[in-house]
Amino acid sequence: MPALLKILLQTRDRIVAAKPACFVGIDFNFFNLLLAGMLKKRGIATVHYVSPTVWAWRQGRVKAIAKKIDLMLTLYPFEVDVYHQHGMAAKFVGHPKADEIGLSEGLTGKLAAREKLGMEEDDRVVALLPGSRGSEVKYSGPDFIAAAAELTRMNRSHRFVVPAANEKRKLQIEELVLAYEGQLKVKVILGQSKLAMQAADAVLVNSGTATLEAMLLKKPMVMSYRLGA
Repeated sequence: MPALLKILLQTRDRIVAAKPACFVGIDFNFFNLLLAGMLKKRGIATVHYVSPTVWAWRQGRVKAIAKKIDLMLTLYPFEVDVYHQHGMAAKFVGHPKADEIGLSEGLTGKLAAREKLGMEEDDRVVALLPGSRGSEVKYSGPDFIAAAAELTRMNRSHRFVVPAANEKRKLQIEELVLAYEGQLKVKVILGQSKLAMQAADAVLVNSGTATLEAMLLKKPMVMSYRLGA
Protein backbone atom coordinates (compact mmCIF):
# COMPACT_ATOMS: atom_id res chain seq x y z
CA MET A 1 0.00 0.00 0.00
CA PRO A 2 2.75 2.57 0.76
CA ALA A 3 4.30 1.91 -2.67
CA LEU A 4 0.93 2.27 -4.43
CA LEU A 5 0.14 5.45 -2.51
CA LYS A 6 3.49 6.90 -3.55
CA ILE A 7 2.77 6.06 -7.21
CA LEU A 8 -0.70 7.59 -6.90
CA LEU A 9 0.60 10.89 -5.53
CA GLN A 10 3.49 11.07 -8.00
CA THR A 11 1.10 10.43 -10.88
CA ARG A 12 -1.25 13.12 -9.60
CA ASP A 13 1.57 15.66 -9.36
CA ARG A 14 2.90 14.90 -12.85
CA ILE A 15 -0.56 15.24 -14.39
CA VAL A 16 -1.27 18.51 -12.59
CA ALA A 17 2.11 19.87 -13.73
CA ALA A 18 1.32 18.91 -17.35
CA LYS A 19 -1.96 20.89 -17.22
CA PRO A 20 -3.98 18.56 -19.49
CA ALA A 21 -7.36 19.56 -20.88
CA CYS A 22 -8.75 16.25 -19.67
CA PHE A 23 -7.76 13.08 -17.79
CA VAL A 24 -9.06 9.74 -19.13
CA GLY A 25 -8.65 6.84 -16.74
CA ILE A 26 -8.80 3.39 -18.35
CA ASP A 27 -10.17 0.61 -16.15
CA PHE A 28 -8.16 -0.13 -12.91
CA ASN A 29 -11.12 1.42 -11.10
CA PHE A 30 -9.77 1.59 -7.55
CA PHE A 31 -6.62 3.49 -8.53
CA ASN A 32 -8.00 5.59 -11.38
CA LEU A 33 -11.13 6.73 -9.55
CA LEU A 34 -9.02 7.89 -6.60
CA LEU A 35 -6.70 9.70 -9.00
CA ALA A 36 -9.62 11.26 -10.91
CA GLY A 37 -11.09 12.59 -7.67
CA MET A 38 -7.80 14.31 -6.83
CA LEU A 39 -7.54 15.82 -10.30
CA LYS A 40 -11.13 17.00 -10.44
CA LYS A 41 -10.57 18.96 -7.23
CA ARG A 42 -7.76 20.72 -9.07
CA GLY A 43 -10.03 21.75 -11.94
CA ILE A 44 -9.09 19.05 -14.45
CA ALA A 45 -11.97 17.46 -16.39
CA THR A 46 -12.20 13.69 -15.78
CA VAL A 47 -13.44 10.84 -17.96
CA HIS A 48 -13.46 7.14 -17.11
CA TYR A 49 -13.45 4.11 -19.46
CA VAL A 50 -14.99 1.60 -18.74
CA SER A 51 -17.86 1.67 -16.30
CA PRO A 52 -17.64 -0.39 -13.12
CA THR A 53 -20.51 -2.89 -12.87
CA VAL A 54 -22.66 -0.57 -10.78
CA TRP A 55 -25.77 -2.03 -12.44
CA ALA A 56 -24.99 -5.39 -10.80
CA TRP A 57 -23.58 -4.29 -7.45
CA ARG A 58 -24.77 -1.34 -5.38
CA GLN A 59 -26.05 1.33 -7.76
CA GLY A 60 -25.60 3.77 -4.90
CA ARG A 61 -21.91 3.86 -5.79
CA VAL A 62 -22.81 6.11 -8.73
CA LYS A 63 -23.17 9.04 -6.33
CA ALA A 64 -19.60 8.57 -5.12
CA ILE A 65 -18.33 8.11 -8.69
CA ALA A 66 -20.11 11.31 -9.81
CA LYS A 67 -18.00 13.31 -7.35
CA LYS A 68 -14.86 12.18 -9.20
CA ILE A 69 -15.90 11.67 -12.82
CA ASP A 70 -17.39 14.20 -15.26
CA LEU A 71 -18.15 11.67 -18.00
CA MET A 72 -18.44 7.86 -17.91
CA LEU A 73 -17.83 5.91 -21.13
CA THR A 74 -19.73 2.62 -21.17
CA LEU A 75 -19.43 -0.68 -23.05
CA TYR A 76 -23.16 -1.44 -22.98
CA PRO A 77 -26.09 0.84 -23.87
CA PHE A 78 -28.15 -0.02 -20.76
CA GLU A 79 -25.36 1.29 -18.49
CA VAL A 80 -25.98 4.83 -19.70
CA ASP A 81 -29.49 4.81 -18.21
CA VAL A 82 -28.13 3.83 -14.79
CA TYR A 83 -25.87 6.89 -14.71
CA HIS A 84 -28.50 9.23 -16.14
CA GLN A 85 -30.92 8.13 -13.40
CA HIS A 86 -28.40 9.46 -10.90
CA GLY A 87 -27.83 12.71 -12.79
CA MET A 88 -24.40 11.77 -14.14
CA ALA A 89 -23.17 12.23 -17.71
CA ALA A 90 -22.47 8.99 -19.57
CA LYS A 91 -21.98 7.92 -23.19
CA PHE A 92 -22.21 4.48 -24.78
CA VAL A 93 -19.10 3.87 -26.93
CA GLY A 94 -19.55 0.17 -27.70
CA HIS A 95 -17.54 -2.94 -26.91
CA PRO A 96 -14.36 -3.66 -28.94
CA LYS A 97 -15.35 -7.33 -29.16
CA ALA A 98 -18.34 -6.32 -31.26
CA ASP A 99 -15.92 -5.06 -33.93
CA GLU A 100 -13.72 -8.16 -33.77
CA ILE A 101 -16.44 -10.75 -34.35
CA GLY A 102 -18.54 -10.85 -37.53
CA LEU A 103 -22.25 -11.46 -37.14
CA SER A 104 -22.12 -14.78 -39.03
CA GLU A 105 -18.81 -16.15 -37.74
CA GLY A 106 -20.47 -18.44 -35.23
CA LEU A 107 -22.07 -20.37 -38.09
CA THR A 108 -19.79 -19.93 -41.09
CA GLY A 109 -16.59 -20.55 -39.12
CA LYS A 110 -17.80 -23.66 -37.31
CA LEU A 111 -16.49 -26.35 -39.65
CA ALA A 112 -13.12 -24.66 -40.19
CA ALA A 113 -12.71 -24.25 -36.43
CA ARG A 114 -13.40 -27.95 -35.88
CA GLU A 115 -10.85 -28.91 -38.51
CA LYS A 116 -8.20 -26.81 -36.75
CA LEU A 117 -9.03 -28.55 -33.47
CA GLY A 118 -9.07 -32.03 -34.99
CA MET A 119 -12.80 -32.52 -34.46
CA GLU A 120 -15.38 -34.00 -36.79
CA GLU A 121 -18.35 -32.21 -38.31
CA ASP A 122 -20.87 -34.47 -36.53
CA ASP A 123 -19.24 -34.30 -33.08
CA ARG A 124 -21.25 -32.83 -30.22
CA VAL A 125 -18.85 -30.12 -29.07
CA VAL A 126 -19.10 -28.06 -25.90
CA ALA A 127 -16.67 -25.23 -25.12
CA LEU A 128 -15.83 -24.83 -21.43
CA LEU A 129 -14.58 -21.41 -20.29
CA PRO A 130 -14.12 -21.42 -16.51
CA GLY A 131 -12.26 -18.10 -16.46
CA SER A 132 -8.83 -16.58 -17.04
CA ARG A 133 -7.73 -16.06 -13.43
CA GLY A 134 -6.23 -18.72 -11.20
CA SER A 135 -8.92 -18.16 -8.57
CA GLU A 136 -11.70 -18.55 -11.15
CA VAL A 137 -10.32 -21.86 -12.37
CA LYS A 138 -9.76 -23.00 -8.79
CA TYR A 139 -13.36 -22.33 -7.72
CA SER A 140 -15.29 -22.87 -10.96
CA GLY A 141 -13.08 -25.31 -12.85
CA PRO A 142 -14.06 -28.44 -10.87
CA ASP A 143 -17.74 -27.71 -11.48
CA PHE A 144 -17.14 -27.21 -15.21
CA ILE A 145 -15.25 -30.51 -15.55
CA ALA A 146 -17.87 -32.29 -13.41
CA ALA A 147 -20.56 -30.93 -15.75
CA ALA A 148 -18.59 -32.32 -18.69
CA ALA A 149 -18.47 -35.71 -16.98
CA GLU A 150 -22.23 -35.64 -16.43
CA LEU A 151 -22.86 -34.75 -20.08
CA THR A 152 -20.59 -37.59 -21.15
CA ARG A 153 -22.53 -40.04 -18.98
CA MET A 154 -25.67 -38.88 -20.78
CA ASN A 155 -24.13 -39.14 -24.24
CA ARG A 156 -20.65 -40.53 -25.00
CA SER A 157 -20.42 -38.54 -28.25
CA HIS A 158 -19.77 -35.28 -26.40
CA ARG A 159 -16.36 -33.68 -26.90
CA PHE A 160 -15.06 -30.70 -24.94
CA VAL A 161 -12.61 -27.93 -25.72
CA VAL A 162 -11.19 -25.69 -22.98
CA PRO A 163 -9.21 -22.56 -23.98
CA ALA A 164 -6.68 -21.67 -21.26
CA ALA A 165 -5.65 -18.03 -20.83
CA ASN A 166 -1.96 -18.89 -20.35
CA GLU A 167 0.42 -21.76 -19.60
CA LYS A 168 -0.31 -21.69 -15.85
CA ARG A 169 -4.06 -21.91 -16.42
CA LYS A 170 -3.50 -24.69 -18.95
CA LEU A 171 -1.61 -26.79 -16.40
CA GLN A 172 -4.25 -25.99 -13.77
CA ILE A 173 -7.09 -27.14 -16.06
CA GLU A 174 -5.21 -30.25 -17.17
CA GLU A 175 -4.82 -31.28 -13.53
CA LEU A 176 -8.59 -31.06 -13.09
CA VAL A 177 -9.13 -33.18 -16.18
CA LEU A 178 -6.72 -35.85 -14.90
CA ALA A 179 -9.19 -36.72 -12.14
CA TYR A 180 -11.48 -38.04 -14.91
CA GLU A 181 -8.72 -39.72 -16.93
CA GLY A 182 -10.15 -41.90 -19.66
CA GLN A 183 -13.72 -40.79 -18.96
CA LEU A 184 -13.79 -37.56 -20.97
CA LYS A 185 -12.78 -36.35 -24.41
CA VAL A 186 -11.30 -33.00 -23.43
CA LYS A 187 -8.92 -30.87 -25.48
CA VAL A 188 -7.19 -28.07 -23.55
CA ILE A 189 -5.75 -25.40 -25.84
CA LEU A 190 -3.69 -22.30 -25.18
CA GLY A 191 -5.74 -19.15 -25.78
CA GLN A 192 -7.97 -19.16 -28.87
CA SER A 193 -11.24 -18.79 -26.96
CA LYS A 194 -12.95 -17.51 -30.10
CA LEU A 195 -11.85 -20.62 -32.04
CA ALA A 196 -13.14 -22.88 -29.25
CA MET A 197 -16.54 -21.18 -29.26
CA GLN A 198 -16.77 -21.18 -33.06
CA ALA A 199 -16.28 -24.96 -33.03
CA ALA A 200 -18.84 -25.52 -30.29
CA ASP A 201 -22.52 -26.38 -30.40
CA ALA A 202 -22.92 -24.87 -26.94
CA VAL A 203 -20.82 -22.95 -24.42
CA LEU A 204 -20.49 -23.20 -20.64
CA VAL A 205 -18.92 -19.92 -19.61
CA ASN A 206 -17.94 -18.04 -16.47
CA SER A 207 -19.35 -14.51 -16.28
CA GLY A 208 -17.04 -12.09 -18.10
CA THR A 209 -15.92 -10.93 -21.54
CA ALA A 210 -16.25 -14.46 -22.93
CA THR A 211 -19.99 -14.21 -22.25
CA LEU A 212 -20.26 -11.40 -24.80
CA GLU A 213 -18.17 -13.38 -27.30
CA ALA A 214 -20.53 -16.34 -26.99
CA MET A 215 -23.52 -14.05 -27.55
CA LEU A 216 -21.93 -12.47 -30.64
CA LEU A 217 -21.18 -15.93 -32.02
CA LYS A 218 -24.84 -16.84 -31.40
CA LYS A 219 -24.03 -19.91 -29.31
CA PRO A 220 -26.47 -21.55 -26.86
CA MET A 221 -24.92 -20.63 -23.54
CA VAL A 222 -25.04 -21.51 -19.88
CA MET A 223 -23.44 -18.77 -17.78
CA SER A 224 -21.89 -19.50 -14.41
CA TYR A 225 -21.04 -17.01 -11.69
CA ARG A 226 -19.56 -18.00 -8.35
CA LEU A 227 -19.20 -15.39 -5.62
CA GLY A 228 -15.68 -15.17 -4.29
CA ALA A 229 -14.11 -16.60 -7.44
